[in-house]
Amino acid sequence: RAKTKKPVLTARGMRRKAQKNDEEFWTLTVHFWCLNPAVCFKEIDNDARTIVLTSGTLAPIKSFSSELGVMFRIAMEGNHVVPREQVWVQALAAGPNNVALNATYKHTEKFEFQDELGLVIKQVCETVPYGVLCFLPSYSMMEKMVRRWMETGLLDRLRQIKEVIYEPRFGGEEFDAKLEEFYEAIRLAVDRGERVHGYQTGALLFAVCRGKVSEGLDFTDNNARAVITIGIPFPNFKDKLVELKRAYNNAQIGRGLLNGSEWYE
Repeated sequence: RAKTKKPVLTARGMRRKAQKNDEEFWTLTVHFWCLNPAVCFKEIDNDARTIVLTSGTLAPIKSFSSELGVMFRIAMEGNHVVPREQVWVQALAAGPNNVALNATYKHTEKFEFQDELGLVIKQVCETVPYGVLCFLPSYSMMEKMVRRWMETGLLDRLRQIKEVIYEPRFGGEEFDAKLEEFYEAIRLAVDRGERVHGYQTGALLFAVCRGKVSEGLDFTDNNARAVITIGIPFPNFKDKLVELKRAYNNAQIGRGLLNGSEWYE
């Protein structure tokens, strides 16, 4: 951070012009975070005769109910739409060179981890046709991995197998264009057939947990023949918002909220 001679407060969404002189300023940002969603939901609950909430991410119901301050008298959790015999789930503790795949911050900084992760993704892309999704904990980690793979040449080898696409930080037209690139590469691979020498076999989409790709999009059939998740997709334990929310829930246990640790888990 630059040292300051004069504090400046900027509202979110406003941009200050650069100063012509050499005087340096602090830039302060004020955040307003709602730690109690029941505040917003109470008005709906009071006015509506019936409320129906449907989503694939409401579970666990106990936590969801306590956050909204409402006890739902009728609740239903459906089974997964894909039969169990058509899904294979596996946690990988190490890669092909027996390097531990421990995705904590300390380990992800090491080249050994980055290279091993790249080899795992490459092997998945060589084995699985059409669409592959790879979710990482953050945009910064995604950018870090890609930089390393560019240096080692692994990214070029991935591109020989799949069209490689990255989730942009922002939505809008750029996001829609990236998704269309992903779908189009898969359509071309399907039209050619599963494996044709010298051609890509589909597309690999790098995305971020809790980002735009992971929420509300349906990757059916050939659009997601494999999904790779790096690490456990929890919010950063040291994130200020997470710390404040945990502290708030601990202080409000008396009114039925889960404690901070239960809420986080």
